[in-house]
Amino acid sequence: MTYIQRTLDREKINNVIDDIIVSGTNKLPFLDLSGVSFVEPYGMVLLLQLIDRFDIGEIHYPRSRSAATYLERAGFFDVAARYTNLPHDIKALKSQVPRNQNNQTMLTITPIEYRHDARAAVNIVNTQTRTILENELLYDADDVNDFIVILSELLGNIPRHSKSYGYVCAQVYRIPHSEVKYASVCISDKGIGIRRTFEESDYITIMMPDDEKALNVAVVKERSSKKDGGTGYKGIKEKIRKFNGTLYVRSGRAEILIDPDGDFKITPRRSSFVGTQIEFKLPQRLG
Repeated sequence: MTYIQRTLDREKINNVIDDIIVSGTNKLPFLDLSGVSFVEPYGMVLLLQLIDRFDIGEIHYPRSRSAATYLERAGFFDVAARYTNLPHDIKALKSQVPRNQNNQTMLTITPIEYRHDARAAVNIVNTQTRTILENELLYDADDVNDFIVILSELLGNIPRHSKSYGYVCAQVYRIPHSEVKYASVCISDKGIGIRRTFEESDYITIMMPDDEKALNVAVVKERSSKKDGGTGYKGIKEKIRKFNGTLYVRSGRAEILIDPDGDFKITPRRSSFVGTQIEFKLPQRLG
C-alpha cells in the first residue's frame, strides 16, 4: 500500500513514482490518498501521469471535502476518467460542485495533446494566465507580455520536442500567515525527455552521457536542440529571479532546482521517469 498524507505535492508524488519504478513492477495494488487535505498543481498533474502509466489496483481519493471538490474544480477527475474507473461518490461530484468559468485564481488542468490542437489550447492557457498575472500577482503589462511569450514557448515544446502530449495547470495561493500571494504552475509531458531530444538533434553535437548533463546544457547553459530554438528556460529564469520565484525541472533520472537568487542544484533521482516536468512558483509583485 502507498499512502500519501496531508499535501499532494512535488516531493511526495515524485517519491511515489520512484518507488514504483525502482520496485521493478508497473503495478501498484493500492494508492491511498484519503489523508490528503491540500493539493498542488504538480501533485495533480503527476498523479494523472502515474494513473496513466501504471496499473493501479485501487485508489482511495481524499476524505477531505475541500480537497476532493478542489480536484473536481481543477478538472482532475475529467482527465483521470480516461485512465481509470472512478468510484460513484467521485463521479457524483460533477453535479454537486459548480465550475467557475471566470475563476481568476486557477488554470484548470489543460491537455496539450496534438500539434493541430496545441495552438487553441495555448491560447486558452495564455488568456487565463494573463488574468492571474495581472489581477492576482499585480505584474505590469511588459512583464505579463514577456511571460506569456515564454509560457507559449514552453507549451509549444510539448508537441515540438517531446513528441507526445502533456498538461499545464496553475493555482494562486496565499503565503501562510501573510497577505502576499504566489502562483504555482506545472507543465509536464510524457515525451522523450531532454537528453533524448539532444541525442536526436541534427543541430547540436554536445555529448549527453546522462540526464544531469542534459539538464545542465538545456536549463543552465540555455542551449536548444533546434537550430531555430527559442529561449524558454532563459526567459523564465530571468522572470523568476526578478520576482524572487523558484524553478524546478525533472527529466529522466535528474532534477534541477533554481532558487530566487539564481543559484541552482542538479541532483540525480532514484529512477528515470518519462518526459519533462516543470514547476515554477512566482510571488506577487510588491511595491
